[in-house]
Amino acid sequence: MDLEAVKVCPYLTASALYFKTKLTCHNFTVFNLVTKHCSCYWFDETSADLTSSTFATFLIDYLERHCIPHQLPIVIYSDGCTYQNRNCVLANALLLLSKQHNVIITQKFLEPGHTQMKCDSVHSTIERKLKNREIHLPSDYVTITKEARSTNPYEAINVDHEFVKDYARPENMLYKSIRPGRKAGDPQVVDIRVIKYNIMTIEVKLGFDEQLIPLPHRPRLLASEAIYPPLHPNKIPITVTKYNHLQQLKAVLPKDCHNFYDTLPFV
Repeated sequence: MDLEAVKVCPYLTASALYFKTKLTCHNFTVFNLVTKHCSCYWFDETSADLTSSTFATFLIDYLERHCIPHQLPIVIYSDGCTYQNRNCVLANALLLLSKQHNVIITQKFLEPGHTQMKCDSVHSTIERKLKNREIHLPSDYVTITKEARSTNPYEAINVDHEFVKDYARPENMLYKSIRPGRKAGDPQVVDIRVIKYNIMTIEVKLGFDEQLIPLPHRPRLLASEAIYPPLHPNKIPITVTKYNHLQQLKAVLPKDCHNFYDTLPFV
């Protein structure tokens, strides 16, 4: 799994766009190495932010739909980006998923400088399809992603603000920290190379050739079943400056796109 380089909307060749701020759009990609199935979660800045709950939502959604039904151990490869892949919020979400479905999940973090993944190939394919294409709305990225691979097309999901769940609620945390040490000088979260979710507990490796060790923190018992409400009850507002710039850009956009920009929230 990986996050594609940031995109903007609208994206045109018109010179009017050069000095205007635009909506930022992101694509979080999950690729199944066994089945070659790929899901791309597209969202703009009014639908989701770049917090750990956002990425936990996408990964849990993919695992529940495409991996859990097979009842096999799950191995997840990613880079070590802390807010995205290696953090307490995602770890607790995966542990509860492991517990709920009685499946062992293992996270492996690639070494810095050696993070080439299949997701990069997916992103390159999408980039080639985007060449010489105009983007009027964020949903255009979804359409182009679906067209990018003719055989076994990519699944493209247009995320709205109600899709993302709040996985950072303290009452749903079995572990308050996934740091493998307690005192100064002990290993930090960034030193973890492997995390194994064993139904009820978490074990980690600080080196790929080392043995798994339990975290030095005991998991706590949840008072009730974990419930994850939406992270954003409403769309995330943009700045008034960006809103005004987007209003000006409507002059070079088709009229059927104007309503989308008129209804954007701003502060």
